[in-house]
Amino acid sequence: MNSHGKLMPEEVREWRRKTVLLGISIPIVVAAIVFLFQSERLLWPFFDQSKLVTTSGKIVSSEFEHQGGRRSAGWYFMIRYQYQVNGKTYLSNRVHYSYTGSKDKSYAEGYVAKYPVGSVVLVYYDPEYPERSVLEPTIKDYSLWHAIMSWAILGIFFISLNFWIR
Repeated sequence: MNSHGKLMPEEVREWRRKTVLLGISIPIVVAAIVFLFQSERLLWPFFDQSKLVTTSGKIVSSEFEHQGGRRSAGWYFMIRYQYQVNGKTYLSNRVHYSYTGSKDKSYAEGYVAKYPVGSVVLVYYDPEYPERSVLEPTIKDYSLWHAIMSWAILGIFFISLNFWIR
């Protein structure tokens, strides 16, 4: 600032640079947080899987359908199963920790064939939160990839925030 209280040209440039950087960073970090926490399915697999216990369950519905528009169209399976823990009945649709759709119709058909209505299945659940259950407690590569990318985006944000603060 000069003696008249006005910003010097280099201070104006620095202020604009910081404002632009912050204006770009905030939407990126919000998108990363939303992406990361959009569903617990991206985080729950990273908890200690050895704590999961099992019970038997029964498939109550098993179907697939084509969903979406031109760019996001795909074949999705919808499998629901019920199970009991300590006398309480739970209903879930989590087969694995990843997405239930693919552009390949045989992907959805395969899951429906694997889990037909009425079949008895082994259900893995969290004893602390029995409503959290899964039929296939494995982490798919693309779920891990999404979580890693979200954390990378957040890391980039905090690094850029460090430069902004200077």
